[in-house]
Amino acid sequence: MNKTILAIPSLIFTSMTIAASNHAVVASPFNTIEDKIYQQQPIKTAALPKPDLSLKEIKALSAAAKKQAATKLAAIPKPDMQIKPRVKLAAIPKPNLQKVNLAPTLTAALPTDAIKFASRSTKPALLDRPFEQPKLVWTKHATPGAGSLLLPMAASFHNQQIFSVGADGKIAAINADNGKKLWLTSTRYPITTAAVVGDNNIFVGTDNALLLALDPQTHKVVFAKQLSNSVLAAPAVSAGIVYAKTLDDHLYAFAQKDGHVLWAFSQDAPGLTNRQSSTPVVVGDRLIAGLSNGKLVALNRKTGAVIWQRQVTYPDGDSDIARMVDIDITPVIANDRVFASNIKGRLAAYDIENGKQYWQQNMGELVGMAYGENTLYLTSKTGDVYALNPQFGGNLWHNDNFKGSALSAPTVVGNHLVFADSKGVAHWLQLEDGKEVATVAFGKHPVMAAPLAIADDVYLQTVSGETIKIS
Repeated sequence: MNKTILAIPSLIFTSMTIAASNHAVVASPFNTIEDKIYQQQPIKTAALPKPDLSLKEIKALSAAAKKQAATKLAAIPKPDMQIKPRVKLAAIPKPNLQKVNLAPTLTAALPTDAIKFASRSTKPALLDRPFEQPKLVWTKHATPGAGSLLLPMAASFHNQQIFSVGADGKIAAINADNGKKLWLTSTRYPITTAAVVGDNNIFVGTDNALLLALDPQTHKVVFAKQLSNSVLAAPAVSAGIVYAKTLDDHLYAFAQKDGHVLWAFSQDAPGLTNRQSSTPVVVGDRLIAGLSNGKLVALNRKTGAVIWQRQVTYPDGDSDIARMVDIDITPVIANDRVFASNIKGRLAAYDIENGKQYWQQNMGELVGMAYGENTLYLTSKTGDVYALNPQFGGNLWHNDNFKGSALSAPTVVGNHLVFADSKGVAHWLQLEDGKEVATVAFGKHPVMAAPLAIADDVYLQTVSGETIKIS
């Protein structure tokens, strides 16, 4: 059956908050009749006897007492009020303060439930060095990139090499330090995903439904596996297995070494889907994937058996467009929870073990998600950036200074959230409050994929094929 592919414009959701205030009323003082009667009664004073001494005699006694007191004070020795020099202390050597990671020590002392979502107010102080303003290091145009496909084909990293891919079938390796092109090869197939490096080979997906494996030494195609439909999501690799997801909700597992098929999984896809797809995620013994039918599934990564599946949003509407529920951004997994969002902007959190839903809310159509510092970070199609409490889903902060710009998916880099925009500018926001602290202009072409972070270095891939290093 032929599938109709359509890109859907953004949805914008607004919310209204009603504030209420409580007022306490304090009663006025109250005087009883007994109080009034008491206040009207005069106060009687006892008659004081007259002194036997005359006024002159009293003054004489007072003068004698003062003279006697002055004599006694003069006999008291005066203290030594001289200022003595301070004692000099021996120089104390400064301690050797090395950067240490407090998180494992503190985490080990707390029960599991207590550390899953630690309060922002109880986080240990970060002993990171001061933030240095990022700078553009190099730019290399090695492939044509996604071009008119406008797919989030990110740069990838392995063994000090950055891999760039092009929709014309080219794959390039670039020296991560200096931006020098190391090699360039052509597969002759229309590549539509980022390159992913496994144990033995480099893997990419194509628009004509192929999973390709290339030898990283010879740069030749080792095997090509025919799948059911276009592969628009980057493959996932783990423990000798490569996983591929197609646009029509098929999942495949192959041996990385020789392409031997291990298992396949499929569900019925709707007739109309968005031309974008989310990458499956491996965690423990599970493969988590979002499908175009709106379902989030957890499979046994070795056998493909379904562990649980949940419908993030049910199709609803009179037209195929209205009924679209694609999960087209990659789920995020943190602290035994899975966060997934669909094309209608419904964001939900699930237990990774049994699929229990913890919360859900409407955020508008998202571009991507990232997790760090016990916080879930989002960029939206409307140019909004959010920080959410992952336990309950409430907003921690919201930055709307980028409205009108098409943002990339975000990445957490140290203490900052990094993303790029359609105007050729990369942005650094503080994780704590969303305040922008740095920008770097890198060109004229937009970036759709999340920045790639390697230590403090950030690599970007534009839709026109430029690979950019910012440090």
